[in-house]
Amino acid sequence: MAITVFAAADDKPTEHFTAMAVMPPGARATTLPLNIDIQAYTGDSTMNALGAILSDGNNQNALLKKFESMPGIGDVSREGRVGVQVKVIRVRQTAQGLREVTMLTDRPIHLWEFNTASPTVDYPYGMIRFTVDDKGNGTGKAYPIVKIKSIDANQINIDDYGVIPIDLTVHQIQ
Repeated sequence: MAITVFAAADDKPTEHFTAMAVMPPGARATTLPLNIDIQAYTGDSTMNALGAILSDGNNQNALLKKFESMPGIGDVSREGRVGVQVKVIRVRQTAQGLREVTMLTDRPIHLWEFNTASPTVDYPYGMIRFTVDDKGNGTGKAYPIVKIKSIDANQINIDDYGVIPIDLTVHQIQ
């Protein structure tokens, strides 16, 4: 799956969104409220540097080490819980005049994944992509388990392990 991303030319102030995550069938909860905070966007040079790490074809460990050392520029959390720091945030204008936000981070590997040698250990990232209108309302998807196949200033190419993405309904808090 390839996702095209572009950085915004203007520096936006911190943005806050709420989202309702509709979980796939079989999940314990059917919906989960989320908070999404954005403090900055990732520049082209950082995106290209991340892509250069993977340029040899499959240097996932080096890319993960880089992600782990990067500062968080946003976070995603469940209501009342500590969240996950987001390391890459890109935004682009769609042909329909909407804003598309892509957020990417390294994800915690759970103890049961590690102890059972689950193949999901090889998918150490999570990604959210949502589109909002000029009032900050929109929809999107969360991909909780992904591997980055390639990354550069214009595109993030992922393998989502075949996990059903989580549907999001997003609203910006003014």
